[in-house]
Amino acid sequence: MQPLALNNTLIVPLLGWYDYSFGEPGSILKQAWMDYRRCDWDGASDEEVSQFFDAANPTLDTGYYSSVLSFSHFLPRIDLMPERMPEKYRFLYPVLGSSRLESRIAALGAHTHIYGHSHLNRRLVRDGRTYINNAFGYPSERDIAARMLVHVADV
Repeated sequence: MQPLALNNTLIVPLLGWYDYSFGEPGSILKQAWMDYRRCDWDGASDEEVSQFFDAANPTLDTGYYSSVLSFSHFLPRIDLMPERMPEKYRFLYPVLGSSRLESRIAALGAHTHIYGHSHLNRRLVRDGRTYINNAFGYPSERDIAARMLVHVADV
């Protein structure tokens, strides 16, 4: 994936992996999370995998562009999760994302960041930047996922 320039807009894909900057995994997560059994990184730790993906992200001079939009699969900051999140689901926070992504987004000067992974529809502004998750989710998640496209060109 490469950045794409469209006139004065730059669209930047960002790679990432969780690094436990959102919390340490507990025993329930270690038992339930399929990544611990299905992802084989040739002995590399999640921290090393996160560093690998982060290093693959471009370092760009975005000063030319009037609009910078970035996107990632993982969350760039944990405060994108709603405060009302039931405690029984908070055990998932360690594997939702990485604060490294937020550092990349800030360095790019992105005005909008689109993310996924949480399965929750969200659109909020943090530190002057709009964050959007337009979740499609699992079939059973109709109450938390929109299952519709969202036009973000004018965000």
